[in-house]
Amino acid sequence: MRAFSGKELIRILERHGWVLLRIQGNRPLKVGLLQHLLKTAGVSEQDLI
Repeated sequence: MRAFSGKELIRILERHGWVLLRIQGNRPLKVGLLQHLLKTAGVSEQDLI
């Protein structure tokens, strides 16, 4: 899995119906945090492509 910034992840989640409330920074998310956020949001790794 490649690294995603917070803003890139937000774009993906918004396509799946999520709404952005706030964001700080634009650093790459670590793999563990990214996987946890995707699991919590109900988004699979296949949806990232």
